[in-house]
Amino acid sequence: MNYFNDIILDNEHFIDLPDCISEANDYKETIEKSFAISQGLLTLDSFVGEKNNDEFKFTLVVNGRKENFSVRIISDYVDSENLLAGLNDILKNSGYEGDRHFCDINGDVADFGIAFISPLKENELASQGLIYRQID
Repeated sequence: MNYFNDIILDNEHFIDLPDCISEANDYKETIEKSFAISQGLLTLDSFVGEKNNDEFKFTLVVNGRKENFSVRIISDYVDSENLLAGLNDILKNSGYEGDRHFCDINGDVADFGIAFISPLKENELASQGLIYRQID
């Protein structure tokens, strides 16, 4: 994991495996940690999560703006695909025009984590085999 830390800084990611996801509120800490690595761009003012059929719906207030997104209920796992899409939509809606985005950390380094990095860093991690990505 040393080479991983040569590419990505501690304040650009977190590695975590949330305990059993059984309700919408189980996502709150992951969302808070994601915003914490956004270099101060995103602040969670309020969080409401609810179950609706086969998904969890979130109503958040971020930087004073109401934001909504949902994730699928996948047994007791994090729906990282829809979580990341929601986080990146919130980032875009905030007016951010930089090149960083939220992406997942997976593979040999960790079972689950989120990074706030540039595509260049993401590609470097993938090319070194430190995260799983399909490289074209």
